[in-house]
Amino acid sequence: MVKDRIEDSLVSAFANVNGVCGVYMVPSGDVVDVFTIIDKDDEETYDAIYERERSIIHEHADLHFDFNVIVLRGRSVDELVGSCAPVWQRTGVANPCPNVTSI
Repeated sequence: MVKDRIEDSLVSAFANVNGVCGVYMVPSGDVVDVFTIIDKDDEETYDAIYERERSIIHEHADLHFDFNVIVLRGRSVDELVGSCAPVWQRTGVANPCPNVTSI
């Protein structure tokens, strides 16, 4: 299934980027909205994210993506993305991401 393939690509791309708390995907027609949640502004994190976004665009050239990077700035993830379930979320560290409930 295409959705599973995209989710796998997103997990592979963002799971090893320090500073990324979670990744959310919302397919909408022929566009896939992707929300990458980070806990603080950090130029290195942005650079790593943008590099991986370009890779995903090339890997899935038949799809259209709308990538968004969202900094928490003390807000809860629910406030930013609603009840959408994450494709991937950081777990296994003392404080994976402020105001995020791990799955």
